[in-house]
Amino acid sequence: ALLIEQRIVLHSRSFSVLSAVGEVLVGLIWPLRLAAVYVPLLPNALVDFCGAPIPFVLGIDSVMVSRAEAICEPQTMFVDIDTGSVRTTQESSYSVGISASVSRA
Repeated sequence: ALLIEQRIVLHSRSFSVLSAVGEVLVGLIWPLRLAAVYVPLLPNALVDFCGAPIPFVLGIDSVMVSRAEAICEPQTMFVDIDTGSVRTTQESSYSVGISASVSRA
């Protein structure tokens, strides 16, 4: 999805995990560069940006997901980091087996 410039919304209750996952995703395409807009943690007041018709990778608070879904363009991918599910605005959800557990050193 990153390489074909799709709209991706990452969401979690933990802002530190959300930011880390976003950075890892962007880093995975190295040596290529992300051509989409990347905002690791979008403020709740700006969640309407999810309706922008441009490719993006946005991190939002999980409490704002229903609002984001209501205004997003079709085929926007939503990644729930807490549960490990991925879905689009037009499909049912499915699990991808990711884990959001973070060990603290």
